[in-house]
Amino acid sequence: MNSNAELHQAAQELTGVAFSLWRAVFLSDTTGEFGDQLADLNKLLVSLISDNSVLYQTDKNARNWSFRYYLDNADHRLRALSRSRLGLVNAADLELGADTDKDAWLQAQALLDKAISRFQAAVAAAH
Repeated sequence: MNSNAELHQAAQELTGVAFSLWRAVFLSDTTGEFGDQLADLNKLLVSLISDNSVLYQTDKNARNWSFRYYLDNADHRLRALSRSRLGLVNAADLELGADTDKDAWLQAQALLDKAISRFQAAVAAAH
């Protein structure tokens, strides 16, 4: 893959991480309990099936599930970036454990900040 295509793909992934973390931060008052995640998943599915849409209020009402969804999406995209030849994310940094949902969010945000700095350097080097 040429560097322009790699930079374009990285920009897409970074935007996905940023969006997911932005969305998650407003849903971060979770209990962290698996049972609450399942109950909220049920709420989300009932709303989705009856209304055929997911709005912020839907996410907020199901925040124990929605927060994890957005955080997991950010993690998935950070992992994709760690496999890129651009070296925007160190794979070892993804293996750091977090004690709380807030800690997991903060770690993902720190990785995003580093990745954006590295992305800026990669863009500058390509031009």
